[in-house]
Amino acid sequence: MHLPRRGVAATGAAALTAAILIPALGADASSSVSVKLTDFKVTPSVKSVSHGKVKFIVANKAGMEHELVVIKTSKKASQLAPKGGGKASEKGSVGEVELAAHKTKTLSLNLKKGHYALICNVGGHYMAGMHTDLTVK
Repeated sequence: MHLPRRGVAATGAAALTAAILIPALGADASSSVSVKLTDFKVTPSVKSVSHGKVKFIVANKAGMEHELVVIKTSKKASQLAPKGGGKASEKGSVGEVELAAHKTKTLSLNLKKGHYALICNVGGHYMAGMHTDLTVK
């Protein structure tokens, strides 16, 4: 009788472990970030996200075209190298989306840990202040 109890305990522990692990394996590990573009500001809903799949929901609330460029860089968003025409260098860009006035689009990226700059690089917009920082943990 001693062996069946041990077997029941082991089976119970295995079932408990499976019950804990199976939902975790099936869980969606992606993050969402809402980003509002206005004249002349980039405003994300959060300042940091977990690494992996990140979905940016980008809303252009302005009456002119804007874009969101996601750049992996060690520099602060305000200190990117100038490119001319009021634009910044897009070196390290991992993705971007362009939006007409009053439009919303999504951009899904697989981000590694590190620092990212979120910028609008339409002529003159970067220099006018359309940039912010995002940390990926």
